[in-house]
Amino acid sequence: MKRKQQHEEDDGAEDSNKKPKGGDAVSEVTEPNSVEVVVDVEGFFERECEMEAQKLREHAKARCADLRRELAKSRQAIADSFVTEKEAWLSQQDASDGYDVRIKCVSGPYEGSTYVLKLDSKKHRTCLIGRSTGRKFRAPNGLSMPKDPELSTTHAQLRLEADGRVFFTDLDSTNGSYINDESVEPHEPQALSTTEPNKVSVGGSELLFTFTKRV
Repeated sequence: MKRKQQHEEDDGAEDSNKKPKGGDAVSEVTEPNSVEVVVDVEGFFERECEMEAQKLREHAKARCADLRRELAKSRQAIADSFVTEKEAWLSQQDASDGYDVRIKCVSGPYEGSTYVLKLDSKKHRTCLIGRSTGRKFRAPNGLSMPKDPELSTTHAQLRLEADGRVFFTDLDSTNGSYINDESVEPHEPQALSTTEPNKVSVGGSELLFTFTKRV
């Protein structure tokens, strides 16, 4: 009888010893599962953060491209404005730096005739005088007098300098030139008065040059 009781007590002891092991086994199964859930949550937030960061990078990249285009347009607009203002300024300079040259024929084949030539510092700095009927001798850019047989084909030149002075140059004409009754040496520019009339003799014609400042 005592043996049987002892055997049962031993079995109970074994059962009681097994329960904690069973509890440990449950704990071992549960802990990995809980860790796995935590890892998934962290991964979810990491993926969300990465997606948001990627959206921000794409937005920033697109915005930078827009800003570059706007900057390029602004630079072009400034450049265009500068060119327009420069052209307007040059146009004003051309007008203010120029002269209307009134030439009255006092004697010769064209006696009584009056011509107006235009000199400016940019487009028409020179005017040619001669018997030629070429385009360069046509008023207001030149003076053509084909009826004067004593006049050379390309007789003389008027030139406006940057400082505003106007020079007359005889281009080695056959019969020479005179300014206020004084002979002019070929290829030696002679300054003309822009405030007083100038008597200029070329070929068989006597001319009176008067300058008017263009405003």
